[in-house]
Amino acid sequence: NKEKGIIELIQAVSKLDRDDFRLVIVGNYFYNTSVKNTFTKQLDELINKNQSKIIFTGYVDYCDIDKLYKIADFAVLPSIWDDPAPLTIIESLQCGLPLITTYSGGIPEYAKEDYAILLKRDDKLVDNLISKINYLLDNPLICEEMANKCIEVTKDWGSSRMFNDFVNLLQLGGNYE
Repeated sequence: NKEKGIIELIQAVSKLDRDDFRLVIVGNYFYNTSVKNTFTKQLDELINKNQSKIIFTGYVDYCDIDKLYKIADFAVLPSIWDDPAPLTIIESLQCGLPLITTYSGGIPEYAKEDYAILLKRDDKLVDNLISKINYLLDNPLICEEMANKCIEVTKDWGSSRMFNDFVNLLQLGGNYE
């Protein structure tokens, strides 16, 4: 999805001068189909130009997504629109993945600066992505600290808590802090 900042991320990765990094892009334009639009054709061209740095999985069944999180060192989701609450953010944090993302919509409500790197959505986004990807790759101990913080912070982010928070919100009649 263009709004998720995938073009900017591919541009950043194409400029990375490293052999120890691969970007794994997971997903498809329209679930498990071969439907293509102008945007996905543009993505295909960019990915093909950077085949040594990018792995595109296409559609992955949801029950297998956790396997991809487990092989990652960190997650990058540079949304360029006011993304309300992307599931990818929550999933990656619960899997203990340090995160590079943007100050977009509801993302900062989940991704805090002690376990996520938050970037502005501006004309420096590509350069900042390059800088922060390099930073995490060059600092495995910081990645490990961020990963441990992710696990600690999200340990109670389950369906029971969500249900209880929802019920409490209803009981307060929408007056919440």
